Amino acid sequence: MNETFGQRLQKALQYAGLSQSDVARAIKIKPQAIQYLCAGKAKSSRYATQIAKVCNVDPDWLATGKGVMIKDTLSDDERAMLDLYRQLSSKNKAAIREVVSALSEYKIDSQCG
Repeated sequence: MNETFGQRLQKALQYAGLSQSDVARAIKIKPQAIQYLCAGKAKSSRYATQIAKVCNVDPDWLATGKGVMIKDTLSDDERAMLDLYRQLSSKNKAAIREVVSALSEYKIDSQCG
């Protein structure tokens, strides 16, 4: 059974952790419009692309149901790092998170070194 636009929109909201009002505010439409869409009273919406961007889901999936909700947006370097990370013990993963957290607090200028 194919999902309706309203069902996909509800999934997108849940994935993003946003309320209908949050999305309506973000794309500057009335909350009732999002409520109408979530209720399954429309097959799609001219706001699908904007909603998808706010919810960080694939616009084609939201609009048509084709494809996947979340596209893999990792670079090759990120994917390789993630693969290595997944092989670590829990203790080593915690250590890596601490290091990355500490590094992210420093704004290192790429021209310095």
